[in-house]
Amino acid sequence: MFTRALRSVASKSQRQWLSHSASGPSAIRLSSTKANSGSDFGILASTFEDTPIAPKTQAPPSTGPRAPLMNLHIPEMVKRRFIKPSDLGFEARTVLRHPSKRPLLGPSVKESKRRDLFHQLGIDPLHESFNSSLLSSYVTGMGKIKGRSETGLTWKSQRRLGKSIRRAKMIGIIPILCKRTLFRS
Repeated sequence: MFTRALRSVASKSQRQWLSHSASGPSAIRLSSTKANSGSDFGILASTFEDTPIAPKTQAPPSTGPRAPLMNLHIPEMVKRRFIKPSDLGFEARTVLRHPSKRPLLGPSVKESKRRDLFHQLGIDPLHESFNSSLLSSYVTGMGKIKGRSETGLTWKSQRRLGKSIRRAKMIGIIPILCKRTLFRS
């Protein structure tokens, strides 16, 4: 309830500042640090006292050089969420935030069926738990199972290969924290 009152005061005072600054050179400015800054506070205080609590409404879209100032929004006040002073600045509210890229999931079904040797030859990766040379080619240098985007396997083969690698690690056939080094003689 108090938040709604603050929002309405801020939006009305912003409109007043914009209308005063458009009227002439002796008008009040947002970044003014001169003697008329006390009158800015007076306008804000009088607006705060006279403003009834009203439902939230959208301001009509405006055009012109000051249009971006009219489209600024006050961040939502949420329980247990802290707002830094930098979040209220002009730069923080005007920066466009792009969504992060989707992680690579690997090839399509058609492509993975064409590239997956387990699928083509009808081999179940779970039956290859004792084949350490085969399993070590699907493990990184630090012992992590490679993702489907790196292996190019089908979803089923990737799932069963991961199960097979974990099984081989628990049995002790391949090392847990590194890749098995293959020596040729």
